[in-house]
Amino acid sequence: MSIDLEGTLREMQYSDRILFDSVNGVAGTIWPVGSANHPSSVITDTITLCARYNLTKIEVRGALTLAADMAAYQLIPVGDTTITPAANNCNVSVSEGALTVAGVTGGITNIYSDKMVPVTLPVSCNAGTINVYGDCHLTDNTAAGCTVNDYSTPNNILEVNTTVAGLNLYSGTGTSTEVGEDVYTITVTERSKIGFLAISMLNCNDGFAGPEITVRMYTLVNSVEEKFYEQIFTKGQTPGGGEFGGDPDLIVLVDSELRFNNYIRIEARSNYFLDTAVSIPIIVM
Repeated sequence: MSIDLEGTLREMQYSDRILFDSVNGVAGTIWPVGSANHPSSVITDTITLCARYNLTKIEVRGALTLAADMAAYQLIPVGDTTITPAANNCNVSVSEGALTVAGVTGGITNIYSDKMVPVTLPVSCNAGTINVYGDCHLTDNTAAGCTVNDYSTPNNILEVNTTVAGLNLYSGTGTSTEVGEDVYTITVTERSKIGFLAISMLNCNDGFAGPEITVRMYTLVNSVEEKFYEQIFTKGQTPGGGEFGGDPDLIVLVDSELRFNNYIRIEARSNYFLDTAVSIPIIVM
């Protein structure tokens, strides 16, 4: 039996991503270009290598100007990095250093961080849309003419319903079965961890005590749905009071980790008759 030592070594070198380095990289589309010891310096070569080895993650060092749409890839900056999407779509997932996204002239740029990484959006971002998620810290948001949606706070994440950088972000808004009630069901096969979950009473009358939200969560145990969480939350008289969160109409139930068995059904019901709906924003990892 023959052993493909070179193939095994190549697989180990690439791991789960292709490396790009604008300063110390080399050109080419043949192994070991794109590996840890021989990062790529040409983005079109990097894309070719990703396609060849069926990879979607690109680790970026230095500066990267996109030459094509990159929505199918996850860009992972390392250190102080500048990414220039131009008019191309892209997803950026950053957890260290500092990130500058410059020269956005169109398309959609999604930025996600699980840590307080400083993110700069300078004036050269003059068109298109930039969505910011997670724990990003916008230190410079002087982008002019570019739509910047900052979903890095619980209040704003209510409007999210998309996929960015490997995370699925959902919102249950609009799924009400009746006034004041919202039911949201998630079924996944690979991801089984909630990173963020909140319940919001829409159009709650600020300044008045009394409105309540009853929250129930169910999952599957031996193929049978079982309730594992039930809690009633009451709003205080002043905005921000009571058991609700910083937003007077928002309850953050999970902000770190909640595991479930590939299926979860969430019910949230308000007893406040003027509510138009109850919203359930959630991130599943």
